[in-house]
Amino acid sequence: KFVLENDYGEQDRYNEVIFKYAEVVRELGAKYNIPVLDFWVEGGIVPDVEDQFVDGIHFSAKGNEIAAKLLIEKLGKEYGHLALSQEKWKYPNFTALYEQ
Repeated sequence: KFVLENDYGEQDRYNEVIFKYAEVVRELGAKYNIPVLDFWVEGGIVPDVEDQFVDGIHFSAKGNEIAAKLLIEKLGKEYGHLALSQEKWKYPNFTALYEQ
């Protein structure tokens, strides 16, 4: 069963509540200068493709894979200047922390 259904019991990803929610998120992003990743507008996620969703709104494994790629691209574009080379990272000894 799908999360969103219209009056005829059919899957309805175009529910006006979803669009209002997305619109408010975009408005808040613009107001506070926070980058927003709109999966439908920026491409990759196609609402008409069944195998990208498990229930009409939540991503399937394939949908999550596409979303992750879009998110990585967006983060690189918006915050790439903040990235540190992984070679410079120093990881704590979690075993020692756990044993304490």
